[in-house]
Amino acid sequence: MDYRTLLGAREDWWDRAACRGIDVDVFYPLPNDGAAAERALRVCGRCPIRAKCRQYAVSNREAYGIWGGMTERQRAALVRRRFADSQRR
Repeated sequence: MDYRTLLGAREDWWDRAACRGIDVDVFYPLPNDGAAAERALRVCGRCPIRAKCRQYAVSNREAYGIWGGMTERQRAALVRRRFADSQRR
């Protein structure tokens, strides 16, 4: 299964993703499998649309998986920082 099938939707930028054609399971490693997470993050590291993917994941509250070069925990921390910053203004 690929990411488009998983999401049931299509965005134009997905066609340029480095993960295109890679089994989506790669981006959903088991919680304590750091090696598997690193494999997914390496794919994201060479992706030209990483920022759009990350924004998609944050905007759609994707709770699981590697998106835009970030793990679930990294995305949650990003959201917390953004929220804290918005409260300070």
